[in-house]
Amino acid sequence: MVESEAAAKCTDSRNSRVLRYFTKVDDDIVSCKMCKATLKYHKSTTTMHNHLRHCTCYQRLPPAAMLVVYAVLIKQLQCI
Repeated sequence: MVESEAAAKCTDSRNSRVLRYFTKVDDDIVSCKMCKATLKYHKSTTTMHNHLRHCTCYQRLPPAAMLVVYAVLIKQLQCI
């Protein structure tokens, strides 16, 4: 795999696991499945990641689920 392809794979929002916690409401709006908050979607998952870090409903997940999510976030940060 070429380096640019690897970088594209890491930053491609279609591959981001954070999307499992959101539903698309409109072309530029997503809704959090945990707390039903709506966020602007600008072709990047940064806003969604930031929301989940502060979402109290998401923070109540069992520790095992949090470990999986943190592992995904760390992997994505390493791709940057």
